[in-house]
Amino acid sequence: MSLNGTYIHMSDNIIIESGTIGLTDSMWAKARYRAEVISSIAEEKTVSKVIATAAAQKLQLSERTVYRLVRRWRESGGCNYFSCFYRI
Repeated sequence: MSLNGTYIHMSDNIIIESGTIGLTDSMWAKARYRAEVISSIAEEKTVSKVIATAAAQKLQLSERTVYRLVRRWRESGGCNYFSCFYRI
């Protein structure tokens, strides 16, 4: 049985895994880079179109996706899971 990922049995407890265990090194590198860029602009009070455009070009994403990732980052208090960058 799986709930949005895999599950791991440890004694009588079940740990739900969000899919990050199976990420390749290149996927982790991409997620870390996205986190670096998004976290730096999420600290700004407002994210201007100029900032969003620059981030979008760096990350090869649309401006809309950059705004969405910034919102997710802020809502999560710093995005504890890299998987939030893969649910676009």
